[in-house]
Amino acid sequence: MSNDTLKSLQITADTCFKEKRFTEALAALRKYLHIISEEPPANPVIKGRILSNMGIVQVESRQYRDAIENFKAAICVFQAAADNLGEAQQWGNIGSSHRDLAEYDNAISNYRKALCLYEKIGHTLGAADQCTNIAYAYAMNKQHDEARKRYHQAADLYEKIKDEQKVAMTQKNIAALEKMT
Repeated sequence: MSNDTLKSLQITADTCFKEKRFTEALAALRKYLHIISEEPPANPVIKGRILSNMGIVQVESRQYRDAIENFKAAICVFQAAADNLGEAQQWGNIGSSHRDLAEYDNAISNYRKALCLYEKIGHTLGAADQCTNIAYAYAMNKQHDEARKRYHQAADLYEKIKDEQKVAMTQKNIAALEKMT
């Protein structure tokens, strides 16, 4: 298949996703994945990105279990390519899927895996976002002390990178948490 075919499938998937036509978006991504499975691309990470995109579409259509499976498959691709950022993003996606299923312990476990990788590669924003995710899951799990610690950790990291908007958002989360306790 030509690159034009792949580009067309990606555009179709993107357009359908934006228009919330998730079944069609998923169909285009599956076709894309099938094509590159028969004719592997020069960059194997492309397969991981397609699997991740499929998972994102499935999350939007509330197919969380299927999404988790695609994110796990993407992790295998990213690990084989030694792409720590791609892998970290997938652990975060899995964590968010578990969060949406109200499986907070599983969410925390996966967010922690993402956090470790973001810290390993020095990606401060990713680490801060995972601290926020962990804090939220702890709060939903009624573990307010742990939530508070993680929100403060996130705020410190956001301050480090001078992301004032996220600092303010985290401060609001801390204040909301204080009202809950």
